[in-house]
Amino acid sequence: MKHTPGNWEYTSEYPYGRDIRTDNIWIGDVKGPHDGIEGFPSSEECEANARLIAAAPDLLEALEELVAYYGTDNSEAIDKGVKAITKAKGD
Repeated sequence: MKHTPGNWEYTSEYPYGRDIRTDNIWIGDVKGPHDGIEGFPSSEECEANARLIAAAPDLLEALEELVAYYGTDNSEAIDKGVKAITKAKGD
């Protein structure tokens, strides 16, 4: 595992974005919200992006378990899962 372990969470306390943290370790942030300013996400998009990033380690783990359970039988869904795992891990 190359990413920071732990339960990733986001906070809405940051006024110009959302911090992604685990156990007081800063992972990164999502810029925004700057509603109405071109090139920045809206409040709704900023919140959704932060939630998705914070869920990434859990999603990766679940996907790895599903692919391991169902094998690589060349179904379209499994192929997508394997590609997503490869993208997430940089393999």
